[in-house]
Amino acid sequence: MSRRVRVSTIAYDPPKGSKNHVEEARYRMVSLADEAARAKPDIICFPEVSTTFGLSCEASMKEAEPVPGPTTDLLGAKAKEHNMYIVCPLIERCNGIYFNSAVLIGRRGEIVGVYHKYYPTVLEIESGITPGTEFTVLDTDIGRVGLSICFDLNFYDVADGLAEKEAEIVFWPSMYQGGFQHVVWATQYGMYMVSSYRGYSAIYDLTGVVLAETGYTFEAVAKGSIPPIASAEINMDRKLLHLDFNKEKFGAMTRKYGPKITIDILEPEDIFALGSEMDDVSVDDLIREFNLEHRSDYFERSKKARREALARAEYAPAVS
Repeated sequence: MSRRVRVSTIAYDPPKGSKNHVEEARYRMVSLADEAARAKPDIICFPEVSTTFGLSCEASMKEAEPVPGPTTDLLGAKAKEHNMYIVCPLIERCNGIYFNSAVLIGRRGEIVGVYHKYYPTVLEIESGITPGTEFTVLDTDIGRVGLSICFDLNFYDVADGLAEKEAEIVFWPSMYQGGFQHVVWATQYGMYMVSSYRGYSAIYDLTGVVLAETGYTFEAVAKGSIPPIASAEINMDRKLLHLDFNKEKFGAMTRKYGPKITIDILEPEDIFALGSEMDDVSVDDLIREFNLEHRSDYFERSKKARREALARAEYAPAVS
């Protein structure tokens, strides 16, 4: 069933030269949350370590805070005021252990869950950041929300873990843009990707298409020449499938449902995104009705066929 979700991502520029860096950062985050709320988003995302971005590693560690704590309390009030989720990244202190964290704050201002960066950089680890040990996917009223942070984007075991937990959309606060890596994750795993960085933030469709983006440089964002917030409405009731053995069903599907379904084909990659625009029929219902095959099932079937072919070949008589 069509699940329309409004997503906003923020290109946040940290305070410079402030004696009260963290307090100023919190003030800016609150102001940007208010600005983003004008688009009526269901969820917004800030960049990595938003409260301490721009400080040295040593100074950042000194400013670490608990969860819940001052920053999540302030943004929790904004989440409740605007009835939206907020992805709040910060340096977390928990029982004397330090994490690079992304906190999902709920519509009522509550803590829905916390993700600890699975792959901190070597510099972070040397500075005292402890790596996370779990891949985080959280159930919400907008769908299954996955979290990853910055350097994680380089490691497929993070993407595998999020996909295994059936993440539908992944929020990625960062200190670099990520670029084409988002397209790879989106099209390889069939997940919406939302990046949030100081200068460039973007929302990627599960077909890899950029749906909305902010400026390309943090200088342009800081000068106000490019909006610091990008927003898009997405349909969470979409799945990415392979064209093989499925495209033959397109005619029957469109004859019955017409514009009530969407089929977005990526012919070079041999995949397509199927979506439902109906309130009473979900994309999973469509897959069952027309006996469509999930990509993962198709690939497993292909692996099985290969194994069986090799087994037959092992006992086949030699060809003269």
